[in-house]
Amino acid sequence: MVETFINGLSLYHIMKKQCLICNKEYITYYKTQRFCSNECKYKSPIYKIIAQRLAENNKGKHCHTEEWKESLRKKYTGKNNPAKRPEVKEKIRQWNLGKKYSNKINKKKGMPKDKNPNWKNGATLKWMRFRSNLSSKLANWSKQIKKRDNYNCQKCNYKGKNVQSDHIKPVRDYPELALDLNNGQTLCIPCHKIKTIKMFKESKEGEICRRD
Repeated sequence: MVETFINGLSLYHIMKKQCLICNKEYITYYKTQRFCSNECKYKSPIYKIIAQRLAENNKGKHCHTEEWKESLRKKYTGKNNPAKRPEVKEKIRQWNLGKKYSNKINKKKGMPKDKNPNWKNGATLKWMRFRSNLSSKLANWSKQIKKRDNYNCQKCNYKGKNVQSDHIKPVRDYPELALDLNNGQTLCIPCHKIKTIKMFKESKEGEICRRD
């Protein structure tokens, strides 16, 4: 069974499939997916055959052993690093001699960050700090949203553990509502992607990502 969503977006085909191991129905947007979880995947005879073949092919190989790692460390670290040798540095310098860049690139190279057209008053750095400070609280917020909605997608009513917590109003525009439970909803992965794409298309030239 295929459900097609057409809301001015590219088509998303969400398929209902039956797991080959536990016979449980699940929703996916991958045509090649055969199992509802990794647990069932590892139980399948197909996976066991593939694992046996990989083990036979890698038998006797020294890759990823401690001796192999130590040999790489001695070969490429410290004084043995080729890029740190004087003759290699000279070759790199000679290679770059005479290269000419366009006036546009040269202007950007010597341009202060606050005068660069791509500079947004450190918005990216501020956003990263804001997210890192709220990381543990957002994890708790996400669990509360899923429990409140009983792990049900609020768009297609899919129920399962493969769901995500979504902010109704984006955190970039409304940071004060980042931990507000009324600003959260549970969505499955396909519905979450559709909502995100639609939000970007409706915004003017992606203003959501260019908040100063």
